[in-house]
Amino acid sequence: MPTSDGYRWWPSHQPLTVENDLKRIMVWEILVELVLAAILCLPPVTHVTGIAPVAVLFIIGGHLTCALVVSAAFRRRKLVSRVAFDLQLALEILYNTATALLLVAFTGDPRTPLWLGVSLYACLLGAQQEFDASLAILLFLIVAPLATIPLFLAAGAPASWAVVAPVINACFCALGYHLLAMRAMQWRRLRGEQAAEIDRLRLRAADLERQQLARDLHDSVGSALSLVGMYGDLVERHRHEPEELARIAATLREATHEGLGDLRGVLDAMAPVADDLDALAGNLDRIGGRVTSATGIEIVVSVTGDRTHAVAAGLSLGVVRLFQEAVHNAVRHGRPSVINARVAMERSRLTLEVSDDGEGFDPTKVSPGRGLSGMRARTEALGGTLIVDASPARGTSIKVEIPRAISRARGPAA
Repeated sequence: MPTSDGYRWWPSHQPLTVENDLKRIMVWEILVELVLAAILCLPPVTHVTGIAPVAVLFIIGGHLTCALVVSAAFRRRKLVSRVAFDLQLALEILYNTATALLLVAFTGDPRTPLWLGVSLYACLLGAQQEFDASLAILLFLIVAPLATIPLFLAAGAPASWAVVAPVINACFCALGYHLLAMRAMQWRRLRGEQAAEIDRLRLRAADLERQQLARDLHDSVGSALSLVGMYGDLVERHRHEPEELARIAATLREATHEGLGDLRGVLDAMAPVADDLDALAGNLDRIGGRVTSATGIEIVVSVTGDRTHAVAAGLSLGVVRLFQEAVHNAVRHGRPSVINARVAMERSRLTLEVSDDGEGFDPTKVSPGRGLSGMRARTEALGGTLIVDASPARGTSIKVEIPRAISRARGPAA
């Protein structure tokens, strides 16, 4: 794609840009040529233009023949060959301009309205965004109309009109080509900037996805290792109690399977599959059950809203991680007896609220080790907000609100 900021002597070669459907283009070109010939051959039109129908058919037929031959000869070569590209472009400009000027010259009258066709073609050339603005083309469009001056003089047209009309048309051609070529150049520049910005955003999105994946893997593996450590303490504490050890082993086995499931969920987030609110609540309930088995702290998960409402897998994974971190913080720092978790799908948002009856803390004096900064960053990455309500000896409540636009409703509920 050209990036020139001004005129070039000749348009640069654009290899392998657009492979046009030659058959479709030719069909449309033939239809357009036939319609144009039919219009120019109508008696009222020939009366105004002064050009005989035979001349119209001769000129249009010659133009159509040139278009078919040139397109067939250079259609594929121009994509890989600079010479073929330049030759096809030059020939197309030559026979198109010659056709428009022949229609003008055959009228024998320099005041003919068919000059409009020459000006329109000049504008069409300037408007083509695939080509740079070309000095050679501009000069050709200025000189070509002037070539009709001797033809009009030979036909006996008034000398003043034979000169003035081509000069005026040359000015119109130059002005139209220049203005549209500059506008096309602006569009090319804009397209280039848009492409660069899209590439930058793609790289940024890929980087954010890598960071999110790394964070999810860290949380998933870290949570699993924390549980292993917790169960290790329990094994050591009950090493002389075979029945208790058997129960701990069963719970640890289940936790291992759940940990592998969490890890697969992180990897599946790269190609998310829709889930529903009921499945999300089930995941939270299973995670809470493992923590209850390990610590004795009761964890109650409740759901408000339509349980069949679809939730994107990426959002579901994010909510699970937030729940894990909130429960982990409560168990480690709050020493609660009960942790209540509520998941709600309301009209405009998805809400996760985790509250406990533990020791609480002063949010203004919270230490970085409580993990709130990580939870807040994850919530903001999901487009939501995190609200912490806590005070010493009164427990803690953490509320996450995420816009419903992040989730996807299923069926008519959308």
